Amino acid sequence: MLNMEQILIILSVKLNDHVLIQLGYDTGTAWYKTAGDTSINRELVESIKTAIKLGYYHLDGAEVYGPEAELGLFYQSGVEREENFLVKDAGKARSIVVSNFLQSHLDTVSKSARIPPSTNQIEYHPYLQHGNLVPFQKDKGIQTASYAPLTPATWRKYAVDEGEILLRWSLNRSIVTITTCSKESRLISYPRAPNFTLTPKEIDGISELG
Repeated sequence: MLNMEQILIILSVKLNDHVLIQLGYDTGTAWYKTAGDTSINRELVESIKTAIKLGYYHLDGAEVYGPEAELGLFYQSGVEREENFLVKDAGKARSIVVSNFLQSHLDTVSKSARIPPSTNQIEYHPYLQHGNLVPFQKDKGIQTASYAPLTPATWRKYAVDEGEILLRWSLNRSIVTITTCSKESRLISYPRAPNFTLTPKEIDGISELG
């Protein structure tokens, strides 16, 4: 059984400007705030603290969802700020990340951007694989990140649940995977994915489900 330090090394991927941990915790869609809501969501704060304690050092949050105040309280987890991967620091973006871009959008950006995007976050799972988009991005040095990757598959062989199988499938395809799950049992199980591997036939079989 791998320890968390070994797991984080395995889950590290090199972007065009830095290294990113493949498994991240999302404070966005599932925790959406309405415009003007300045309250602190204590449930989200506790969920962030739990995720960090379990080794989720890649925290994802978009301004449109309003999680900044809750993310700012992550120090309550007891983990030093420097240990976390901060998508934005000192008000400046560390890296250019786009969301839901298709190949045509990326082509347009590449014609004018001085610094190309490092990552494109898309919905990605066996039922939505976007044709040639992922290999196109790989050729351009753009990392694919996914949300909603967890859909049912075969899991009994490895004594894990379907979520872990689909996470392993995503990792095998070098996809950075973001989860919004707040259940501690799930957050504990997902980092176990590097402890087993799917055969090429199993990977192809899951891919063909879509």
